[in-house]
Amino acid sequence: MTQIYLRVLASPNADVSNFRIEWDLYAANIILSRLAGVQVFTVAPTQILPPNVDISITDFLNDQQARRSLQLLDYNPDGFARDGRVISIYYLSGANSQTATTIDELSCENNRLTFPILGYTVMPSDVNSSASRFLLAHEIVHSLFARVVESQVDGRVQRNVDDSNPDPNSNGSHSNDPQNLMFPTVPSSQDFTQTDQLPANLLTNAQIQKIIASPYVFQ
Repeated sequence: MTQIYLRVLASPNADVSNFRIEWDLYAANIILSRLAGVQVFTVAPTQILPPNVDISITDFLNDQQARRSLQLLDYNPDGFARDGRVISIYYLSGANSQTATTIDELSCENNRLTFPILGYTVMPSDVNSSASRFLLAHEIVHSLFARVVESQVDGRVQRNVDDSNPDPNSNGSHSNDPQNLMFPTVPSSQDFTQTDQLPANLLTNAQIQKIIASPYVFQ
């Protein structure tokens, strides 16, 4: 079976009660392993962020707080980040109207990180219920869809990120199907947490094939 690798970090004040992280990882592993044959591993236990790099999700997404955001992303005591193999997951304190956000390498590079992170997701504290356990899986799949594409512009190499959804019924990186994992409003996982049964048509064959071909997926 193929694998992907995650490292998980959390703010001291993030709401990770009710075994939230464990449930999120469990759901992501069930979805990817059963549907795509991709097993989810964490490279280390969840780390609690120290105060000097901790930041709320609101400030993280606020351009006025860019310096502190970069301090968070440059925090790498375990040495696992930024090597092209590990996706970083940050559970941050506070609320976020976008629910969660996955940011690609290009965004990090433009913000002049000391060592660019190739993939990361920030998860807000206000989404912690048995109905939202597919949210982490949704964000991970955004990272698995992403590809860095190089092109020549005026004699210079320009790098862009293509994170398109291969489903023909998709809209950009999201699906138009309310039952699909990649629908902008992620399908409820309420029934899953009670019965361990995945909804039908959670991922299409085209989506599964792109997941399997991701640079983050290893034999």
